[in-house]
Formats: sequence, C-alpha cells, structure tokens
Amino acid sequence: MSDFQLEPAIEQTSLFVCDLGDFTLRLVDDARYLWLLVIPRIAGITELYDLSANVRHDLTEHASKIAEIVQSKTSADKMNIATIGNIVPQFHLHIIARHKDDEAWPNPVWGLGQAKPYDKKLAEGIISKLNLWLSDIRT
Repeated sequence: MSDFQLEPAIEQTSLFVCDLGDFTLRLVDDARYLWLLVIPRIAGITELYDLSANVRHDLTEHASKIAEIVQSKTSADKMNIATIGNIVPQFHLHIIARHKDDEAWPNPVWGLGQAKPYDKKLAEGIISKLNLWLSDIRT
C-alpha cells in the first residue's frame, strides 16, 4: 500500500475524517448532504472486483457499519451506498445520508446544482462528530 496516492480530484473536493484499517474515510465538501467516501488505500484499484475478497468483505462491513451509525445519528430517511467512478476512476465508495427534504430527493445527488462548501467550523464539528460516532470501528 506504500504506493497509494489519493486522486487529486478526491483530495480537492473532500476533507479527511479518519483512517479505518486499510481505508480512508473522507467527507465530501458539500454541505447540502452528509456525504462520505470510503477509499481503499491500494494503488491502481478502479472497480469493486479489483479488490481481494478479504478487502471487499472489510469494505462492505465498514460501509454497513458507517451507514447504520450515520443513519441512527442523523435520522436519515435513506442511506445511499454506491460506486460510480465515471469521472474519478480511483475506486471510492459513496455513503450518503438522504433526507426527504434535501434538494435532490428522491433523485440521485450526482450532477445536481453546485456543491456548497462547508464553513470551516461546521466541517470541523461534523468531522469531530464522525470520529466520535465511528470510534468503535476505527483501527
């Protein structure tokens, strides 16, 4: 994993939250949604099937736990979990807390309007909460 580098587009549009074992968790810098990315720290991965069975299992377990915790803490109406990668080829898994009153509901969030970057203090507060909420699964 030493040759892993985060895709610049992901780094520029998201904020570091924490590391979860072999994965990095980032908050998408769009205050319209609580939108997280889970990125395996493995170079050259573009598809889910590129991951070994063990890493896929760990990714699924982490994503499920993250989604469950975030849903319980935010009362989200639906948790969207997806891999797309049409624009950014580096494999990343989206976990998005959706609410019936968000501006995209019930449609996907991709490509809708312009991102609204977080105020620095709000982002710091959300990242702090996420780290607290996820403390049991951080390694």
